[in-house]
Amino acid sequence: MEKKKIVLVDTDEDYLSILEYKVVEEWGDAADIEIITQLGYFNQYFNQPRDIYLLVIDEILYSYEKNINKQNINYIFLLSENERDVDIDGSGVNFQKIYKYSSIPNIFQQIQKKIGFTLNPQNIEKTSVSIVGAVCGGVGKTLCALGICRDLADSGKRVLYINTEKLQDFGHYIGDFQWMGAEFGYTMAINDARIIMNWQEAIGQQGFDYLKPFEKLSLSYQITTDSYLFLTERVRDERLYDHIVVEIPVEIDRSMMRFLDMADKIFMICCQDKRCASKLEQFIQSMTLSEEKYIFICNRFKADRRNDLERSPVIQRCCISCYIPELQEPMSLESLIESGALRPGTFIF
Repeated sequence: MEKKKIVLVDTDEDYLSILEYKVVEEWGDAADIEIITQLGYFNQYFNQPRDIYLLVIDEILYSYEKNINKQNINYIFLLSENERDVDIDGSGVNFQKIYKYSSIPNIFQQIQKKIGFTLNPQNIEKTSVSIVGAVCGGVGKTLCALGICRDLADSGKRVLYINTEKLQDFGHYIGDFQWMGAEFGYTMAINDARIIMNWQEAIGQQGFDYLKPFEKLSLSYQITTDSYLFLTERVRDERLYDHIVVEIPVEIDRSMMRFLDMADKIFMICCQDKRCASKLEQFIQSMTLSEEKYIFICNRFKADRRNDLERSPVIQRCCISCYIPELQEPMSLESLIESGALRPGTFIF
């Protein structure tokens, strides 16, 4: 396969070296990388015709060099020091501003989302599938699932979030989002193996990729649990991500059991009240649990309230890995991260 020309331009050598390391780590031999840190060489470089697949350049340097726009460049990303002045679409080429002082994994994910997976050399050895479920409603399962995704993404992993609820409202937690197109929904319903060809149209980005939510009931498109299972297996086999995090409904039927069987990790979210503790007991007694596979999380924890999870001998056999304190309204993914409730690396595995 012909290598793609990648040019990284900034006078900060230390900054570029970190970005270069990430590009090499992700794209390996698929990329021909050139680093420009000296102003003298920079001024000469674009005086000659260049064929560049991806240019990542400091915004100020870009504004000084008028010959850049005369080059054959597929994608341009400007590193802006203004956090509010990002995600601006230009014309003529695929052009976007990204915040320079965001994390390197986040910057790379923004680039990856824009250009798709055309450079991916399939260097991911295995895609891990994690299931996030709950024994009863109202425990904050969705926000926990999104928090797990963010924690994994902040560690530099490629992460995909899939919500399998019939009514999908997770957009409330992530803010700006777009609904899934109906055409993709109908393609999902027939388990079309070519579904991956339109993948970029189906995903949104929040520091990690997520399958866009459906505006209507998923059943309106004839989508079933088996549809989500097929999609998850298809994406897993393509090895586009390090981790796929699948949120499942509270009700576990035969099809959902297939999700549990295929999972590498299963996160069960609960609360400390008596009702939830009782249901968790039933779940534990009904399943063959593996300590390596199941992770139990107590959400919306209040230290001044009775903790019925600690009063159950059945639950005590399964360690509660994490206690997340209750957040104040309005709740969002950002408020969860800012609260410090999820310590960095909490869900790295």
